[in-house]
Amino acid sequence: MFTCEERLAILNIAHSISEIHKTGHFERQRRAASVLKASVKGLDEFDDNQIKSHIIYEILLIYRILDHRFA
Repeated sequence: MFTCEERLAILNIAHSISEIHKTGHFERQRRAASVLKASVKGLDEFDDNQIKSHIIYEILLIYRILDHRFA
């Protein structure tokens, strides 16, 4: 469902999220966010990729909230 590059981007963002508890800081993952933004632009949210599109949108929304609050 996700490409290797998308998986790595998701893992990088997830790692930054997990580090908030330890450091109190959210490390931006601009490259990872860009990869996910580019991926979701090419998806039609009403086809077979609907779940993938929704997951990426949710990850990017969480990323944005944490970036504004902790970065």
